[in-house]
Amino acid sequence: MGTWRALAASFFFLLLATTSALAPTRSLTGAPKYSSLSRAMRLHQTARSMIRQSKHDSAKRLYETHIYNWEAVPKAYASEEEEICDHICVAQTYLLLALHCQRMGDVEAARAAFREGAERFEADAKSRGCSDCRAHASKLYVSWGLLESKQSNLELAWLLLAKAVRLDRSNVPVLRWKIWDPRCNPEMKWPVRRNLAKEVEDIRKYEEFIKDTAAEVGDMAVQR
Repeated sequence: MGTWRALAASFFFLLLATTSALAPTRSLTGAPKYSSLSRAMRLHQTARSMIRQSKHDSAKRLYETHIYNWEAVPKAYASEEEEICDHICVAQTYLLLALHCQRMGDVEAARAAFREGAERFEADAKSRGCSDCRAHASKLYVSWGLLESKQSNLELAWLLLAKAVRLDRSNVPVLRWKIWDPRCNPEMKWPVRRNLAKEVEDIRKYEEFIKDTAAEVGDMAVQR
């Protein structure tokens, strides 16, 4: 009987030690050691693991938790740079959520995530003067545009990609794809300047083109 009690006690202390090792370390002030950024990165890893296990709804809920229910998570930033990275990580979560919904065949949910994330970080780029926010907003607009192109919404796709380029000129190459050239893609019937790729090298000419294009689309809508 004494032997069984000794074994049970040994097992209990081993379990206690293992649990303590896995638990987040706390500082002397009681604040958790792991920052909001490190927790978000682990959330991404867990979501990817769930996707590999075909737990798609659970992965989606994790992404949504990071976007909508993350305020209570202790920030514990070690530097100002980490705080910026933590904010940008939310933009990455928007992208992951949208792409995940797209793979699941939920186009409306994917579109909503692209829209919300792009508009949120475009606004943050202006209010914070944040170049990283601008770049990630541009990336979301590009991905949203590609989604719309796959849905045969070429006019909307083109305008989204044009907006992406206005935010980040490094995305200019996407406007040179053959899908946007009426000579290569018969479905691209609406008026698009074929030499746009050259014009966008001058951002001022490009912005004038976008205004003209928007006016042309408006006229076409009225005629319909």
